[in-house]
Amino acid sequence: MTIQQFFSELQESEDRFEFPASCRQGRTMFGGLIAAALYQSVANKVAADRNLRSMMVSFIGPLASGSTEVSTECLRQGSSVSQWHSRLLQKGKVGACAEMVFGKSRNSLYKKKQTREKTPTTLESCEERPFIENVSPEFTKQYDYRWGQGSFPFSGSKDAQLSGWIRHHDWNGDLSLVSLIALMDAWPAPVLSLFDKRAPASSVSWMFQTMGDIPKISGSQFVYYSARSRNFSDGYAESEAELWSAEGQLLLKGTQLVAYFA
Repeated sequence: MTIQQFFSELQESEDRFEFPASCRQGRTMFGGLIAAALYQSVANKVAADRNLRSMMVSFIGPLASGSTEVSTECLRQGSSVSQWHSRLLQKGKVGACAEMVFGKSRNSLYKKKQTREKTPTTLESCEERPFIENVSPEFTKQYDYRWGQGSFPFSGSKDAQLSGWIRHHDWNGDLSLVSLIALMDAWPAPVLSLFDKRAPASSVSWMFQTMGDIPKISGSQFVYYSARSRNFSDGYAESEAELWSAEGQLLLKGTQLVAYFA
């Protein structure tokens, strides 16, 4: 099953769905797919005039492929802002949960759009990152990576940063917010570049914001990703990341806490 097929099924699901085995990441599901499922479970119910503004995800325990229960609750419905809670459960145990803020667009006298600090590495100059059997996570088969700046995981680099271009394989139509959420989390944590040998790591929490309405982006187009870890110690690393359109529009930005065992 492709990620796009999975997302299509999510739009039709009520309180239960099945994670595809093709999207594993170690002993759990790919984190971007977990976050996307949490978002879609609420997007199916929230008023159409309210867009996602902020989302905080907690990765609590491993989620396997197969049957998954969804629990959603509207915590507050204000005149312009709604706050929701969503949980994913397997065998009665919570595997992940999220708090989401949806808000209506409002007229404002004050507006400013963040611009990129520097021109990204061009797509043509980036290195293709192939899938390597028994090395690359299973879910990465679903993506087309072009590695720009920064080093590969477990390469003993001195810098915990990376950037490059990415797109879904075989995506029909335009990208949606749920697809961008998955793209945002498809890259490895920058801190892994520092390690000189393989070591386990996992996401603990992830918070990101959307930058208003999503522009029209064809699924065949690449989007630009950049991330860096400025703080890491005691087995935990903070990562800051941004996702941009090819035209330079900021799509998503966020921070993530990663636990590592090295």
